[in-house]
Amino acid sequence: MKIFAVVIVILLMNLSFAHQFKCVFDENNGDLRNNAYLSKPAQAVLEPQINQGRLLTISPIRGPIRVYLDTSAFNTLNGGTNGAPTTTTTNLNFVLKTMLVTQVFYQTRLQVGQTAIIYSPQICVDFNTSATDQNQGFSNKDLIIYVQYVTDPTLSYGATGKSCNYFPGNPTSSSPDNTLTMGRPTVGRIKFNTYNLVDQHTLTNLLFQSVTATAIH
Repeated sequence: MKIFAVVIVILLMNLSFAHQFKCVFDENNGDLRNNAYLSKPAQAVLEPQINQGRLLTISPIRGPIRVYLDTSAFNTLNGGTNGAPTTTTTNLNFVLKTMLVTQVFYQTRLQVGQTAIIYSPQICVDFNTSATDQNQGFSNKDLIIYVQYVTDPTLSYGATGKSCNYFPGNPTSSSPDNTLTMGRPTVGRIKFNTYNLVDQHTLTNLLFQSVTATAIH
């Protein structure tokens, strides 16, 4: 009985650690949630029946969401700000591996009406995208994520994410996902604060679990 109790305590500790970092999604993206809700047809916002659950099916008109990660920002060691030392290449690689796990997580769980090409806007949240991304775009991708980082002890969050481009126009009646396609994000950025995420910790499997949970969120 004592062994069983210890196991339960350890599991609870792991769950509490799995997503310990503060997220600023709510304060940044509250307007997106509200707009998305208001833009849906009335029949799309009806509450599902109790215990109906999610019924995922294989559809010939949809395919796995194809996520492209632009990790070029991680090729440069940027100096820490506000008194923080510069992070290390090892720490950056640690964070990038969590994004690779996140990429696979969504590609194996979400299906969408796939997109032929996506163009990046000139400004994505708080940085300028390249002319190539704006003019040539990304072929055969459904979601572009710019992965960036800062090292700043004055910022309380571990990561912050926001979308900056959406599926254009109104889908026609032949679109496989009329409701889901309208306003579906196609470009966004996630910014990690390495100071909070990894620089103050030992790089363990448990920390990897925690940072991955943050990236997925």
